[in-house]
Amino acid sequence: NKQIRSRIRIAGDQATPPSILHELVDDATYEVLHELAKNPNTSPEDLRRLGKNGDAGINENLARNHSTPLDVIEELSKTDDEDILGYIVQRSELNTKTIDSVISNCTTTRHINILRSLIPRHYSTMSSENIETLINLGLSNIDERLAGQKLSGEHYRILIDRNDSVVLKEIATSHKTSKTILKDLATNGSPMTKIYVVINPNTPTGVLIDLTEDLNVAVKDAAKTILAKRDV
Repeated sequence: NKQIRSRIRIAGDQATPPSILHELVDDATYEVLHELAKNPNTSPEDLRRLGKNGDAGINENLARNHSTPLDVIEELSKTDDEDILGYIVQRSELNTKTIDSVISNCTTTRHINILRSLIPRHYSTMSSENIETLINLGLSNIDERLAGQKLSGEHYRILIDRNDSVVLKEIATSHKTSKTILKDLATNGSPMTKIYVVINPNTPTGVLIDLTEDLNVAVKDAAKTILAKRDV
C-alpha cells in the first residue's frame, strides 16, 4: 500500500537522517529493512541490529554497504555465499579474521574470482598463514595474483618451481619482485623468462650486463638494448 511504499522510499533515501532511519529498524516489512541495510546513512548501531536478523537479502545489502561496521562484516564472512563474499572483498578495509573466514569459505572453483579480487586489495593485511593457504591451493589463477605481490623467498621458490609460464612472467615483470629473485630467474630461467627479467626496470644493471653474454641471441640482444637505454 501507499504507506509501505513511502517507508521503503524513506529507508532507501541517502538524504534521510539517521534518526529517522532508526525509527524504521523494527519495521515488519522486509523491503524496508533491505533498504535500510544498504543505506550508508543508517547508523552503525542500526546496521548491527540488522545484522542479527538473519535474512539473506539483508545480509547481502549489509555486505554491499561500505558503512557497515567491520565486526558485522566479520560475521557476514562466515558463509560460502558467492554474492556476499564478493561484496565483502570489494571493501577498502578488512580485518585479519575476516580475511581468514573468506579464504576458509571459498572452497569451490566458483569462488576463484573472489580470491583473485581479495589478493591485490588486501594482501598487506594477510597473515603468512593466509598466503600459505592460498599457495597450497595450487591454482594457476591464484598463483598469478600472488606472483604480483611481495612474497617471501620461500613462497617465490614454490611458485617458480611450479614452472607455470604465466606465473613466471608475472614474477619476472613485477616491480615488487626482489632483486635476488630477478637474479635467480636471469640465471636459471627459460629464454622467455630472461627476456621478461630484462624488461623489468628494477632488474640490477649487473644482471643485465651478465645477460649480454647469454647463449640465447634474443636474450643477449634484449639485454644490450635495455642497457643502451639506461646509458650504461
